[in-house]
Amino acid sequence: MNVSATDICKNCGDEFANHDYVKDSITQYKCPVPHQESGYGFFCGGDPRLFHPDGECCSEKEIANHKAACELWDDAESRGETPEPEKCPSGWIRDESGKVIGHVLRSPYGIGCYTLELDQFFEAREHDFEGAWE
Repeated sequence: MNVSATDICKNCGDEFANHDYVKDSITQYKCPVPHQESGYGFFCGGDPRLFHPDGECCSEKEIANHKAACELWDDAESRGETPEPEKCPSGWIRDESGKVIGHVLRSPYGIGCYTLELDQFFEAREHDFEGAWE
């Protein structure tokens, strides 16, 4: 990889110098800002604070469950701890041989808006200014 410290990443828009080397890789540098995808559906794991229950569609119990989970994360971070991301509560059911026999949808926080954060890695933004002003 032949880049300079000021080369811009096409994924996050930041300079190469602000990316973190991925240990034991040859060419991967993690972006300082994760990629975010938003949607509407059920909690799919991670930080519960990135999920927002739909107040019109959720039960009081689902909203209370979500509030309690968010408070646990806030309390842990206030003590300087990093909570373990929650696993997706839904999943596949398999028999003894591993064959899928069903899927169970669990929604302890009901339905709502979510944001997924995904790691992204430095990729130089290419510029082709030739003929741009014609």
